[in-house]
Amino acid sequence: MEAQCLGRSESARSARLCFTAVAPDSPESPQIFLRRPSPWSDQGRSPENESSFRNMRSWAELQIRPEEVEGKALGKASGKAFEEASEEEKACDSCGRLLTSGKNVTVSLADLNLIIVGSGPVAAEILHRRRLAGGRACLLWTEQMPVLSNMATLNLHPLSELRRAVFSLRDFCWQPPSMTRTNVREVEELKAAYRCWSSAVCRQGPDIVALEDGQVYSITQDVQGRACGIEVLDGLDGTQLWSMCGAVVFAGEAFGEQLKAACDTMHLAHELDLSVHFEDAKPLTTMSARTCFWSCLYSFVHLTIYCWFMRIFETPNTPDQLPWWRGTFTVGLFPYGFAAYYVYWANCLAGTKFPLGMRLFGGLSACILFSFFFIWSRQASGDYRPLFSAFFVGAVAYTFVSVVFHAVWYTCCARFQISSKEDPDNSEGGEAAKSAHKLNHVLWTCAHILFTFGSWILLYFVSMLFMNLESYSKSWAAVFLTVATNLTEKFVSSMTTWLYTGLVYNVRSRPDGKGILGDQRKHLMLPVALTHSFCESARLVSLLSVTMCTGGWWWPFNIALNLSANLLERSYGTLSLLAYFFPFLARWWLPGIGMVLHQEAKLWSGYAQYVSVLAFLTADIISGHWASSVFNIESICLMITCVLAELVEDFVISFRMQPNSYWRQALLEVYAAHPILHPRQLLCIDKVGVAWASPPLSLHGTGILDLWEVAAFMLPATYFSLVLMTLLLGAGYMHGVCPNPLPAEMTTYSSANTWFIRVSSGCSMILVVLGTTGFGRKADIWSFGCTVLEAMTAEPPWGKGAIDGAPAAMRKIGYSTDTPPIPEGTSSGLLALLQSCLQRSADLRPTATELLSCEYFMPPVKDDLSKESQLRSCGKGGHAVFCGRFDTPQTVTIGRQEVQAAEAQDVDMEADDDDEPFETEDDAAEPGEDRREDVLQCRALAERALRNGDAAEGVRLLEKAMRLGGSNCPGVEELLRAARVQLGSTVATAQRAEPAKADPQQNGGTVEGRYVWSQTKEAVEINLFVPPDTKAKDIKVEVSDLRLRISGAGQTFLEGDWEFKVSPEEDPDWELVTCQERRALRLLVRKATMPGGMSVAVWWSRILKGEPSIDVQGIEARQRDQDKSK
Repeated sequence: MEAQCLGRSESARSARLCFTAVAPDSPESPQIFLRRPSPWSDQGRSPENESSFRNMRSWAELQIRPEEVEGKALGKASGKAFEEASEEEKACDSCGRLLTSGKNVTVSLADLNLIIVGSGPVAAEILHRRRLAGGRACLLWTEQMPVLSNMATLNLHPLSELRRAVFSLRDFCWQPPSMTRTNVREVEELKAAYRCWSSAVCRQGPDIVALEDGQVYSITQDVQGRACGIEVLDGLDGTQLWSMCGAVVFAGEAFGEQLKAACDTMHLAHELDLSVHFEDAKPLTTMSARTCFWSCLYSFVHLTIYCWFMRIFETPNTPDQLPWWRGTFTVGLFPYGFAAYYVYWANCLAGTKFPLGMRLFGGLSACILFSFFFIWSRQASGDYRPLFSAFFVGAVAYTFVSVVFHAVWYTCCARFQISSKEDPDNSEGGEAAKSAHKLNHVLWTCAHILFTFGSWILLYFVSMLFMNLESYSKSWAAVFLTVATNLTEKFVSSMTTWLYTGLVYNVRSRPDGKGILGDQRKHLMLPVALTHSFCESARLVSLLSVTMCTGGWWWPFNIALNLSANLLERSYGTLSLLAYFFPFLARWWLPGIGMVLHQEAKLWSGYAQYVSVLAFLTADIISGHWASSVFNIESICLMITCVLAELVEDFVISFRMQPNSYWRQALLEVYAAHPILHPRQLLCIDKVGVAWASPPLSLHGTGILDLWEVAAFMLPATYFSLVLMTLLLGAGYMHGVCPNPLPAEMTTYSSANTWFIRVSSGCSMILVVLGTTGFGRKADIWSFGCTVLEAMTAEPPWGKGAIDGAPAAMRKIGYSTDTPPIPEGTSSGLLALLQSCLQRSADLRPTATELLSCEYFMPPVKDDLSKESQLRSCGKGGHAVFCGRFDTPQTVTIGRQEVQAAEAQDVDMEADDDDEPFETEDDAAEPGEDRREDVLQCRALAERALRNGDAAEGVRLLEKAMRLGGSNCPGVEELLRAARVQLGSTVATAQRAEPAKADPQQNGGTVEGRYVWSQTKEAVEINLFVPPDTKAKDIKVEVSDLRLRISGAGQTFLEGDWEFKVSPEEDPDWELVTCQERRALRLLVRKATMPGGMSVAVWWSRILKGEPSIDVQGIEARQRDQDKSK
């Protein structure tokens, strides 16, 4: 079918249009189209032709059209052909159709596009009202009259018939003007005011063009003579420069005298119906840099104030004090309550536009509800709800209250206008208002909520998996984080297009049935942009959380991988690769407007990820807590690098990198089969073919979301980073209440409820929550000790009322080295059990097997046992036989009579020298030598020493028993482990109870003011002075049997060779304490045993070789040992 257009020369048309429309074999088959150049390219004249304009003949002097000069009379021929055409031919089957259901659905050209011809305030006012209505517009700034147009027929149609011209693809031409700069000041000012610009597949703002010197324009008309488009021609040779279809309005006093249908006054401009009745004919909307900047600035100020107040008032908080400072967060949620439902979700649910009073009510209700759950809502134990729980419950309550008030307002006050698919005045008798499709509205609203807050939950689990995977493989963790977040973004953008097609577009394209209320296209960008912000925040916070906990410079690979993936995605390289290698998959997926909105959202919405992080840093600086900030130097460098990478990415995409267009050419036939306004249509289609290099109609003349609409998603996007950091690291750690972050092994429920702990069980779990110990079985040993202590006293550990609320528990345990006190009078076995379980360091706590070997759980060994019975039962597979005696008279039942047993005689066991255990010589057992008797003697002496509280003596004797062959006797090895645990508890308790003294006449000394050290016969303790701002996460302690190295924050504090060998542990026992009113690192190491198993105490004169020494002769403990040996 030959493409025809009124006002064109056939010869000129063939010369200036660089494509050919090939007719299909059948009306149903798609048409094959060749490429045409981009309509935005400059078609300027060459310098040689400039002089010819002075002598050119004006088109206005011609009385007939060029076609009539050539004898073709295309205007009459085309009109006659249209009248004689069949219904199938009128359906525009040569290039496509407007909607999925093309029959019986007419759309006014005024809905698709409004062409304003004129200048001055009237033209500017009409353009302003049209853009407020959300419609597409083109302003031709001129006062010249059109040429080659039938002015008589134009005067027959007044302004009231503006909406009478309907869409027909046979006459639909869409070759918009370029966006080059002009010399007309008014035009450039209007372009700046409406922020007109273009991207790869999108053109924002109205088309505002000035008719330059040497150019003329003509008005295209339909069969009835109505204006249905405009084309601008070169006045010299008649070359068409650009052309567009749409309803035409002449504005300005220059046209008032010659055209009856002209709008020459402001009064007429305000009375014109410039609205868009068919909502799907509106262009899509995007966001601007200005609205994103103001939203992010508000969130930054809000979160800075909140974090500042939390830093100052949260740490000294007591359970009986009302935490009013937490209200700074809820008060700042007023814009969210103002916009989230009453601007965004209400439109999805019922197409409602609320008045200002209802929006103010929404903001106040959000502040009140969130404040209730943040401040006054407590658990039964008195603990406050965590940030995540309070935010989630508050959002649910806010939504429920808003829906209820919406229903009341809908029933009592509101009057809704249902948009019609065609002009009621244009239908016979007017089309009756249709009822709303309530189910589709509800499903569409649920989809928006699911895509926004559902992705929030999904990305939290992605961050948790990344933190756990990072400890195994940093490379695979980086790949997982990049792939998971990018797939989440693509899934949401694709599902947005798919659900909009099924729930909204298909309903509106049907000529009968229920309708969809409101402009649902306007907020299509919100879920896509919000998901992108969430994904960017998840990537940043995941990297920050790991860097804050472990430090290091491992993250550049993650940033480089993410930058490469974003550049490939934003340049449409990923889609082109998919179309090249997997064309069948690309045809099945066929991205639509959701993908384009996703690409446009990446330009500005990604910067929301940095707002919370910068607010934390600013609050730490303002409050004077910079030294104790959770951010180390690596994390700060990470954040700066991420910001620079984001800026480089936006600069390259916006100014340097040309988008890849292979996917358009590869999928051209698939897109050509879709209607012009279909949500999956990404190519420009008009009567002459498909332009793969031009933006589609839906993305031409896009609008801009206002500040409140942007705030509806930008505020949650900025809060997401804050909430995610508190979930991954712990709210107490982020706000300075806890000294360490949550361990990576914490479960999702536990980490999400950092402040959600019962006090009775909190003493059992609080060490794990605060991160002062590892999460595992050693934590269960602590819990067991607390349970035993509570069973003994019938009160919580530390006594009743000592800890009231989780914050008090955090301060009691997180900022002190105390352990729960053990009541006086506790038996020695139970005392040793509790002391071994309630150790601060997990390494000092016994395992479950070692705990069962404690004296409390073992049968008592009496001194009156005969050596022979023990020797006979000490072989392999044997069991120890114990014989005891009664210390008091006992009653024995014989038959049915109770007989009083004779009172036991007092026997002085110690007087019997044969049964008194004695220590044998410390000679190693020869191969085959049986020394089981000596083993039992050492064991008996060791048990006596343990009962008397001398754990060191017990360990020495049991170690001697092991050298004599105690491994063949059951129970000796387990008893040795329990004795070592008791010894570690005694040494740690003694060292913590009395700070080290720098007295060389005791057992240590001070070395040049760098460290203070002390020693016992079994262990050495070092208190190394460190800078006041040193954090535990920056410290690295390396202990071997011959060497010591302590470093942190890029410097080495202490390094050297031990004076004597030590027994290093897999995890050294160290902590940050205060020593001599200075911050110090306390390290406890065990001395190595002497070669050959000699039980000789070695007193050190210095810690490291080459350091100053002390006189060991003055050590009191050494003198006591010498006196005993004499």
